[in-house]
This record gives sequence, structure tokens and C-alpha cells, in this order.
Amino acid sequence: MVCGFTDSEGSFMIERRLDSYLFKFKIHLHIDDIEVLYFIQKTLGVGKVSPNGVASAIFRVRKQEDVAKIIDIFSKSIFSSVFYTTSFMKYFIQ
Repeated sequence: MVCGFTDSEGSFMIERRLDSYLFKFKIHLHIDDIEVLYFIQKTLGVGKVSPNGVASAIFRVRKQEDVAKIIDIFSKSIFSSVFYTTSFMKYFIQ
């Protein structure tokens, strides 16, 4: 489920720090669909949901151990071959 939402409405991000990287994951939907984000949060047991301005809501995962859980889900999905070729995975597994 999370893979499909990510394909259309989500993203993985890398934030460069002085001597390291911070990995993040998010799904961004219209505010009318905030309950979907709460469902994803409850199902995965990670992340935070919050309104993002007036018209949208966002599900964010910032804890590195929680991002690893999301990566594990992707590694077992039909998206895994594409996912593992991204720069995100190349940096994360280092």
C-alpha cells in the first residue's frame, strides 16, 4: 500500500549534514485525505501526520530506524528493482 502512494504522492529525501546524511520519507495528500495518512501511520507504526498549510496534509518519517522500516517494505515490493538503483538507496546502505 505505501509503495503505491509513494509512487504517486510520496518521496524519499536525503539531507546532507556536515559529515553525514539524514534520510527522510514523506507522503503528501490533499487535506480531505488526511485520514488515509493516519491509517498509513497506524498501520506502519511510524511517522507523524500533520496539516501542511490550508489544503494539504503530510505523513513524515524522520527517525533513521523508522526510515529503515520503510526501506524494508520497498525492498520486498515490485518497486524494489527501481528503488535499489536510486541514489537514496546507494547512500542509505553505506
